[in-house]
Amino acid sequence: MTPMERRASFSLAAIFALRMLGLFLVLPVFVLEARQYPGGDNTALVGLAMGVYGLTQALMQVPLGMASDRWGRKRIIVLGLGVFALGSGVAALATSVEGLLVGRALQGAGAVSAAVTALLADQTRDSVRTKGMALIGASIGLMFALSLVLAPPLTAAVGLGGVFALTLILAVAGMAVVTWWTPPEPPKAPNTPRGKLMDVLFHPALWRLNLGVFVLHATQLGMWMAVPALLTQTGLAPASHWQVYLPAVLGSFVLMGGLFAMERRGYLRAVLRAAVLLLLLVWPRPAGRHCGHWPRCCFCFS
Repeated sequence: MTPMERRASFSLAAIFALRMLGLFLVLPVFVLEARQYPGGDNTALVGLAMGVYGLTQALMQVPLGMASDRWGRKRIIVLGLGVFALGSGVAALATSVEGLLVGRALQGAGAVSAAVTALLADQTRDSVRTKGMALIGASIGLMFALSLVLAPPLTAAVGLGGVFALTLILAVAGMAVVTWWTPPEPPKAPNTPRGKLMDVLFHPALWRLNLGVFVLHATQLGMWMAVPALLTQTGLAPASHWQVYLPAVLGSFVLMGGLFAMERRGYLRAVLRAAVLLLLLVWPRPAGRHCGHWPRCCFCFS
């Protein structure tokens, strides 16, 4: 990489890291903390407040990506992070689950992932672009692991509102990174023809991948709706939930390393199928058949 490519890659990875850390900090604690708000006894409403982020993210990702083609990547990234920060502020000041829902919806509306990855593509050569993408992927994985350790004790200290306030600060820091660290954009490329865009949006192979990502994310959010409460039922204090989360994440990193090695050898389809099989294997046993071990294994959560 040239110095400019390294600067672009590290700065854009930092933007992802700051934004995703704010998001991930909320996941392990949202369900437990939202119950303390008025309306928190409505499970469906709490689930909607947690999941509405993904809905507005899906709705705004393509429009903001197209806007970045027309008005510039950095400008749209700053705008999106500003909307994300606004949503974080609304959630931090919320006094009901409905307020949390509005804040989460605004957070999702600041959908800048497409613009950030497009800017990385603009600022790196084909031969080194994979390295830049790897830096972004590593930053996301690291923030996920870090958030699982920090979120429970942090929430115990400052509450859910405090976590959202920290998310706001992280978003503002991301705006500063875009403005002062990320290199200037190259000359604007011509707008993508509408026909070509439609071909991409409705490509059958991409839709199969989209469906797979949808199922994966739905499974993950479903787990975050259930697992924190189940851990609490075992008698494990919320501030100590990281003792279960961290070993699971570290183990998954080791497993992913093996899967990536298979992918590099040309077994991409086998890797995808193995991942689906692993998801299917994590199936809860019937209630009342707990193995007696602590912490409960994934087969005993019921």
